[in-house]
Amino acid sequence: MIACRALGPIDVSIDGVPAPPELLWRKHLALLLYLLRSPRRTRGREHLIGLLWPDSADGKARQSLNEALRIIRKKCGDDTVDTEVADLVRLGDQFVLDVEEFEAAHAAQDWARAASLALGEFAEGFGVKAATDLEDWLDAERRHFRAKGVEALTQQSEILLARGATDAATAFAERALALDPLSERAARSVMRSRILSGDRRGAAECGQQFSDRLKSELGVEASAEMRHLGKVAEAVVPEARPGRIASQAERTPFLGREAELTELLGKWQTCVSTRCATLAIVTGDAGAGISRLLEEVAARVALDGGSVAGLRAVDADQDHDASLISGLATGGLHGLPGVATASPAALAAFARRFAGWAERYAGAGHGDRELELELALAEVIRATAEERPLLLLLDDAHRLDAVSLRMLPRLLRAANDLPVMVLLGACSDARSDELNELRRLVGQVPGVAITIGALPTRALRDLAATLLPAYNEVELDRLVRRVSTDSAGLALLAVEILRAVSRGLELEGSGKAWPDTAQTLDQTLPGDLPDAVVAALRLNAKRRLSKTAHAVLAAAALAPDRVSPELLAHATELDRRVVEEALDELEWQRWLVAEGRGYSFVARLVRRVVARDLLTPGQRRRLLARVEGWRADHLA
Repeated sequence: MIACRALGPIDVSIDGVPAPPELLWRKHLALLLYLLRSPRRTRGREHLIGLLWPDSADGKARQSLNEALRIIRKKCGDDTVDTEVADLVRLGDQFVLDVEEFEAAHAAQDWARAASLALGEFAEGFGVKAATDLEDWLDAERRHFRAKGVEALTQQSEILLARGATDAATAFAERALALDPLSERAARSVMRSRILSGDRRGAAECGQQFSDRLKSELGVEASAEMRHLGKVAEAVVPEARPGRIASQAERTPFLGREAELTELLGKWQTCVSTRCATLAIVTGDAGAGISRLLEEVAARVALDGGSVAGLRAVDADQDHDASLISGLATGGLHGLPGVATASPAALAAFARRFAGWAERYAGAGHGDRELELELALAEVIRATAEERPLLLLLDDAHRLDAVSLRMLPRLLRAANDLPVMVLLGACSDARSDELNELRRLVGQVPGVAITIGALPTRALRDLAATLLPAYNEVELDRLVRRVSTDSAGLALLAVEILRAVSRGLELEGSGKAWPDTAQTLDQTLPGDLPDAVVAALRLNAKRRLSKTAHAVLAAAALAPDRVSPELLAHATELDRRVVEEALDELEWQRWLVAEGRGYSFVARLVRRVVARDLLTPGQRRRLLARVEGWRADHLA
């Protein structure tokens, strides 16, 4: 078998052995490649002479063609070239050409196979001087395979993104952009995959560089979709401030939840295409990765041009009726496209209650009626969804008050003919009549209910291999068994332990399994945690955080569930600006989560460990006194 690879630098092998030098002489190789790409691998002698020896005398040109065919026969086999039909040259079936396999895979939409073959430009770096027609043919082939290669690589990148394999998706997207630096499709694919992998700054830089190339080489501006991706990337890149720790977010690799992500994104696409309100409920143990899954869905919706508004509930929300409304009102809803088209009465209802709305819609008037906030919210949701599909993200929804939970079915009915999806995350052990009603509602309206369990062993091993690339197979197997026991398969804790191991934490002998069979994770006290979990959290706080961020984190652990920069500045006796920089760092390093109403810990369990193990008794007393003093002054 003679294998010829033409995508990338040309490579020819005979029965697995590199072809001899005589076969690789430029015109011999050009003749072989051209015949392989010809219809039925056949061409006329006159055509081949005119293509490869256009400036040679007729007799010399024929002699050169015969010599080239002789070399092919000699090196590849007598039966590989057929010249029995007068004035025709045909290559035999012994040759295998990668572009034929690529085109077959492309036609079958086997993007994984096609992408694996798209290794570069057609006949990269190859040419024959003074053979103008051949150069024109090579240019045409390159344009053809460049376009198909970009399609295959970006399609495979999107498939991997849908599965949550962001690193692999980024690699395919970057290969597509390298293949065609002026392909907007490739540039968008790179930006999407970088944003979803946590490299927002890299995505913004890619978008800017691509826009500059378009303008300088083609004299055109980037499309609206490219500008949208640029805004998404820039919106989440932390502001560079003097003294700020420059570090990338330690974004948790998205592993083990690919099937759930695919199902949720499928529901979203159906919601958009059918313009039908949808309810999706994700439940699982605290720390199992519900927030990470919801975050991934929201990121993809935003990339595709959808609108996203949401909230993260805390225990204190259960004491305030309609915390859903205040959470959404301060969770980005007022800045979404289409909100301004809601009725003046709806805008006025929010402006009377929330400062952000009053500033933005001060000139909206009051209309001829005064609306209750629930009706105003329904109108605003409709106005927003008319402009763009809308995702309402409700994390830790089991901590919402009963009034808010009862409100959700009414809001869904009010938006039943619009592309609105409510994505709700809650703990499996949360029990309330309102949550049970929402679970039953999934069977009555378009939607899905998903329960996620412990991180699968395969995913835990992939996670360990990603975070600890120097470990061999035996070391990984041993580590995964230990981490699986100590983390109870919970993604949050497994990541913390593995990150700590990468920073030098040594795991000793395994302790007893936990949580206790009679308890949930939220009921587990810090003292009941395996030593490895506590040690990992301590080490990660010490190695990942600046001194200022560490102090702010400690104060946040002793404050209420949701804290403000003002409270933390008072508790730490630091300048407000310094506290805000520390909060940026803590959010970027995934200790705290920000939403419109303040900051809260990524998990209550982490908060408990910080409060108990990262403070001396004296520090704890002083911080508590300042926190309580501030609350007494501001909540009186």
